[in-house]
Amino acid sequence: MYARAQYPACYLNFLGAAGAVLQERHKRALRKLFNFRFKRHPRYNLPQKRLKLLEELIQKRAALLLSQKDAAPCELKFW
Repeated sequence: MYARAQYPACYLNFLGAAGAVLQERHKRALRKLFNFRFKRHPRYNLPQKRLKLLEELIQKRAALLLSQKDAAPCELKFW
């Protein structure tokens, strides 16, 4: 996928930056997302297939953020 192959030129990507500032309270909140499910609404709802894909995306992103190695603060470059 194109987006996965592209990285910022001047600073860490989002996952690298998040790994540098992730605290225990953030990790606890991310762990709760492992079982994330949208509440289905009888009137305002997306198709079941789309909701399932979005739920899986959120769960995978939470796992990816938790698996990041901690970056040293000096590695953060903001221009």
